[in-house]
Amino acid sequence: MIDRLKQQPATWYAGTIVACLLVGLCVDLPFRSVQSRQQDRIDESSRQLGLTPGATEELSRLYDEVEQMRDELDGSKQRVPAQDEIAQVVRGISEALVLHAADQPVLTTGKTEHYATHSLIPVQVSFNADFLNTYRVLDALQRMPRLIRVDRLTISRDAERGDGNATVELEVAAFFSRPGEQLAAVEGGTR
Repeated sequence: MIDRLKQQPATWYAGTIVACLLVGLCVDLPFRSVQSRQQDRIDESSRQLGLTPGATEELSRLYDEVEQMRDELDGSKQRVPAQDEIAQVVRGISEALVLHAADQPVLTTGKTEHYATHSLIPVQVSFNADFLNTYRVLDALQRMPRLIRVDRLTISRDAERGDGNATVELEVAAFFSRPGEQLAAVEGGTR
């Protein structure tokens, strides 16, 4: 009987261990089965998409490149202000002409033209400069922080003058939006 009493705790311990193992298997096996089915679905989807093992890294790299291009594009966008800022346009053009040593600069603004969603102000510019400074003036105009459209550009050179400079005549249009009037035009049914 003493041996029997000594064996009961050992049997009880063994039974407890076996029961714990069975409970663990009952919990673990369904989890592994679900995990295996999910991995099979992932593998099948990858196969259908034609993804190679390195495709995820390639897609990640391409995504990063697209984000970088978006950032560069956002940084390069020129703005269309919400109000007439002709003074800023004239100042920017004048500074470009003075900075790049343009001779005999003439700058004239025209009458503002209004449209349903925006307005534009025509600006005529003429100056004399050598090729390099002409390029620098045009580059400065292109880099202005607001949208400017070049309508006409004429570069001519008078051989009799002999100074190597060209006469540049430029017509540009500076835009500004009209958000209040744009909303009224859309609501009124006109475009």
